[in-house]
Amino acid sequence: MTSKSGPENHNNGKRLEGIRAYVKEVGSVGSTSALMGILAMVVGLVLIGTVSEAKTFGLAILILGAVVVSLAGIAARRAVTKSVTGRRGRYSANTLLMIISFLLLIGVLNFVFWENPNRWDVTSTRQFTLAPRTLDVLANLETPVSAIAFFDRNDVDQRPYLEDVDNLLREFAVRSNKFAYE
Repeated sequence: MTSKSGPENHNNGKRLEGIRAYVKEVGSVGSTSALMGILAMVVGLVLIGTVSEAKTFGLAILILGAVVVSLAGIAARRAVTKSVTGRRGRYSANTLLMIISFLLLIGVLNFVFWENPNRWDVTSTRQFTLAPRTLDVLANLETPVSAIAFFDRNDVDQRPYLEDVDNLLREFAVRSNKFAYE
């Protein structure tokens, strides 16, 4: 066995160093790209969820972010495979699964309660429960009714009554679209 020394071995060493530098650079670019892609996906989801006029733009940003994350994962597939199959990867996957499950549960509950805006009186004295006769009157209003309450908001003695009357009139307005108050 002879060891090679000379220009050929020196060139192989330079190539190996060049490859290592390239892999290191791709790794840092890949992780930066992955973070930017995740950030784009979050921005896209926020736009979709909050700004109705920007849903198409938000969807485009979301898709672009997913593509960037996918490309970063492909570029660093060895590191991704190693991190996913290791012990830390399993723990991370379990944590991610729990977070996604929690967010889905919150989303479903939000959808159910947003689509069905039933009001429940959970006070012990049933303070906000309207009598059946009152509900019948509100349901059978033939013409619009407007109530005007005269209170002085600056009068300390009237504040408890103002709040009670405001709550009652608000409940009337919720129960009938023909009832309004000032």
